[in-house]
Amino acid sequence: MAASQSYPNRSGTAKGINITASIVMTFFAIWRLIVRFRINPRMGWSDYWIILALITALTGHTWLLVSAFSGEGRVDADPYVTFEVRNRVFFLQHIGGALNMYAMFFAKLSICAYLLALNFSRAYRYIIISSIVLICICNFTLPMLSHWAACTPVSARWDRSFKPDEKKCWPFIVHTYITYIQSTTNVLTDILYAAAPIIYLRQVQLSTYTQWGVRLVFLAALFGTGVSIAKPIHFAQLQKTFYGIPNFLYISVTTTSLSTAENSICIIVACLPPLRRTIDNLLKRTLPQSILEALGATETPSRSFTLPTFYTNQSQTADSKFGSERESTAAILGNEEFVEDASGKIVKTTRVTVTREFKDSVEFGRDGQSPTVDRICP
Repeated sequence: MAASQSYPNRSGTAKGINITASIVMTFFAIWRLIVRFRINPRMGWSDYWIILALITALTGHTWLLVSAFSGEGRVDADPYVTFEVRNRVFFLQHIGGALNMYAMFFAKLSICAYLLALNFSRAYRYIIISSIVLICICNFTLPMLSHWAACTPVSARWDRSFKPDEKKCWPFIVHTYITYIQSTTNVLTDILYAAAPIIYLRQVQLSTYTQWGVRLVFLAALFGTGVSIAKPIHFAQLQKTFYGIPNFLYISVTTTSLSTAENSICIIVACLPPLRRTIDNLLKRTLPQSILEALGATETPSRSFTLPTFYTNQSQTADSKFGSERESTAAILGNEEFVEDASGKIVKTTRVTVTREFKDSVEFGRDGQSPTVDRICP
């Protein structure tokens, strides 16, 4: 009877969240890279960071998936859970969790690189550069120290076989503070990356449809904010269970799932701004005309991946400095034309349609669109 007894097991939940998050994250990352490659085969720094983030995240997810197959999610009463099983799960969770944090860091750098390339204004660039310094300290340096310098020997971080006099580790409260600092940084940067572009673009003359498209793309960063808030709360509870309270493997599913979801959402969000125009074109091809007119999206979708950009001499000089790594602002602003003024700020231009009428026809430009002339708004 005892042998046939079933025990609670949450490993299925851990596996499902892990696999689903990995598939969705990979889909958006590959889609973004294909679009960026077709625009410019050399791509840009934000693309290279997202590649590194994707590789790191998938590696971390793999370690955590193996952890779910190795005993994570089981209760202590389960005969399968032995001391060796616990140690193996602790090791897999430590490596997988560390890689997830590093993937978050790389994804944040990708977002920063993309926002810097937009070159909205000098003050805006200083804010983004300051956030880079912040995430380098709080999202990389401190976690690295916590993962690899907190215990001597290092394996004492996951191996429970060490006796107290055989290891030397930082107090538990240090790990808790580092987790809180990292999560707070994630929340602050999410809000910054969502709000700053929206606030700045309010000063630029864009159509209502484009404004809402840009807002939705950047506000998507807030999806990960809730996870960043929930993770340290549960982590503090989990760390207490690490030292004696039963069913650690069962409870830890929540933390590993939050970690997986957090970095997956961050990578997806980092891929959305470069995809905004592509998604916009898909919507214009699939939604009924009545809905598009209600949304103010009556412009003909682009048939080319070439993104029109208009620069002053100053911006051309800047382009020569950054080379082809400079990313096109049109990828986020869509078909709205723009130029940079003398101070490097984006200003709106108007589109003046010019048609030449004949007796029976009107001459149109390439792709069936009227020839256009651009001029800067006063």
